[in-house]
Amino acid sequence: MFRLTALLIAALFAALMLGGRNPDAPQIGLVSQRPTPVAVPAAPTNVRYTPPTTLATPTPRQQALVGTLAPAPTPAREFATLTASAVNVRSGPSTTTASLGTLLRGDTALVIARSNGWVHIRIEGDGLDGYVMEKFLKPAP
Repeated sequence: MFRLTALLIAALFAALMLGGRNPDAPQIGLVSQRPTPVAVPAAPTNVRYTPPTTLATPTPRQQALVGTLAPAPTPAREFATLTASAVNVRSGPSTTTASLGTLLRGDTALVIARSNGWVHIRIEGDGLDGYVMEKFLKPAP
């Protein structure tokens, strides 16, 4: 048993000595060559900022362009509240499409579109986006 153990240790030692060396691997305890320092020029100390004393007067063309850039009106967002105890949110406007999640009574959703008795909704908190039958929703207060 002792001979077998000694032979196994000798074989492992020989295998590691012959095939276990990696010259590219970092070796602990050896000091690597330090990079050469690079000279950084000092920042100038005599530079001062002077703000402009007058603003440029816009040309008539620039004034005409500014008048045409009115902010776009933001569309009114419609919200709806669920009236049923629980309703499936579906991937399409049909009861045969996959259910993506469930809404409970009192949950409020953003209405994206309405068509054929179905409402495309989005729940902004969790990103749920799907379809619910219109008869289960009422306008949110």
